Amino acid sequence: MRLKGDAGRFSSEAGRIATLLRGARHAIALTGAGISTGSGIPDFRSPKTGLWNQKDAKRLTEPGAFDQAMEYFWKFGYEIGKKILKAKPNPGHKILAKWETELGIIKAIITQNVDELHQRAGSRNVIEMHGTAFEGKCVFCRGSYTMKQMMRLYNESGRKYPSCIVCSAPVRPQVVLFGEELPRDAMARAGEEIKECDVALLLGSSSVVYPANYLPVLVRENGGKVIIVNQEPTELDQIADVVVHGSISPVLQMVDALLAGKA
Repeated sequence: MRLKGDAGRFSSEAGRIATLLRGARHAIALTGAGISTGSGIPDFRSPKTGLWNQKDAKRLTEPGAFDQAMEYFWKFGYEIGKKILKAKPNPGHKILAKWETELGIIKAIITQNVDELHQRAGSRNVIEMHGTAFEGKCVFCRGSYTMKQMMRLYNESGRKYPSCIVCSAPVRPQVVLFGEELPRDAMARAGEEIKECDVALLLGSSSVVYPANYLPVLVRENGGKVIIVNQEPTELDQIADVVVHGSISPVLQMVDALLAGKA
């Protein structure tokens, strides 16, 4: 079941999604960068605007990117950080929070995003597989810094990289880069949610980054249903029960209206 087009043509898919969510015992959302584009944060892999398509940006996809290209990392990260600080939860974030805290449909959100927009929208059980941009650590003494502090130190450094005020070593945000180990606690929590999951709602993910792209496969192997909403086709479309190629917020708004009996 696939759809391309505007929100006015999402009705049958929205109905199918609402039916699956109503009947779910333990539904979870798996979110990627695509859910935050409506909040002004660019994604990574879209053909025209994806961050990895910018000049030299793929230097950050190499293992050890922080150590090998520290100044470039911070030049790139500073611009993204400014967007994250200004960003506000969009309707997609808010609807997921409502489905968790008010309707009890969504039991957890497993996200690849580091922008904390789910938490700011009101979601409670959020598992951050790739860490958060709002916390930083000194690579030597492990001193803690907020994002605003890191950005201030970056500016004070002449825009090279922020240095720890205690030991002068570099400071970095607590985000997972390519080749780095994922947070063990987050992975353990995600594994428990996947074991219980009977409906997985995959939103705004290109589904090419392991192990996040394997989580819907595990749900499917366990007999669960998979729903995908993404602007572009993904490699997991073939295993999904419902696929919508379109904007996330309009689709979730239609589903939300159906769940509330207003459509």
